[in-house]
Amino acid sequence: MKGMTEFIKAYSSTLPHDQQGGDQPRPFKMPIAISRQIGSGGRLVAARLSERLGLELVGKSIIEEISHRTKVPTDLLNLLDEKPGRAMELFGAGLLRGASITESDYDRVLKATISTFLELGNAIILGRGSVFVAVPGRALRLLIMAPMENRIEAMTRYEDLTPQKARARVLEIDAERRQFNKRHFGHEEASAEHYDLVVNTALFSIDEAAEIAICAYQKMVEAHR
Repeated sequence: MKGMTEFIKAYSSTLPHDQQGGDQPRPFKMPIAISRQIGSGGRLVAARLSERLGLELVGKSIIEEISHRTKVPTDLLNLLDEKPGRAMELFGAGLLRGASITESDYDRVLKATISTFLELGNAIILGRGSVFVAVPGRALRLLIMAPMENRIEAMTRYEDLTPQKARARVLEIDAERRQFNKRHFGHEEASAEHYDLVVNTALFSIDEAAEIAICAYQKMVEAHR
């Protein structure tokens, strides 16, 4: 596996450049680390924040870029990202396919890459345990959540599922995310101390949730000037 230089280059190449600065990177902006419950609208809130604050939304596109630059297959990285319960099986399959990655490699690179994103700033990191890595006061650590019934209802709409299948899907994804967090960060779920702000989208629209987060973000930025 190639070193972190490749990962830094992969991330940096995706950052937009200031329209007035030509090839010069944009000035540093405090990053945001978002954790979200499936069906809560967290990805939509993240997209609104990206648009409003001019921060790059770091999701699966960066996995694809890293895969390209490190020669680790994208489908393997995606499966490791989405199916932590099958980690050992997937690492074995990767070795059979000639992918130079082990479980310890993945754990190390995951944490180092998240740290790099946070240090470079100008980004919103969606999930992947980023709230465990973010340093308090140096990033807005945000949880987007909703009650179970609201999340099930959202899944029935977005994925065209019956309520029964939507419930099963929500529970399955919740379990996978707990496994991921436990495997890589030692906690099934983040506690209150890992968050600066929690927004319940059963009470607020997506735009309202984004506006609340922006107010908190701006307060944190002002406090660190």
